[in-house]
Amino acid sequence: MLSPVGAFLLALNLFTVTTAVVFAQTGSTATQGNSTAANRTEIHLHNYGEFTQACVAWTDGCRNCRRDSGCSNIGVACQPTEMTCRH
Repeated sequence: MLSPVGAFLLALNLFTVTTAVVFAQTGSTATQGNSTAANRTEIHLHNYGEFTQACVAWTDGCRNCRRDSGCSNIGVACQPTEMTCRH
């Protein structure tokens, strides 16, 4: 029969091993997920023109960009929305 301290230490050991196994399995899955995410290019305000060659000017509702002159600055309280082609 185990003493209360022995039972506590056994339970703590089992918890530690179980937690380590769960984190190890989760970590390998997360690493695989990140590698596919790293291969995907995110379309954002500054590279939108590269993905939409026909678009000369675009906006996110706050900043305006043109292929020939770059992008304007964002307003103080503006909340950007989805990118749209203007021309």
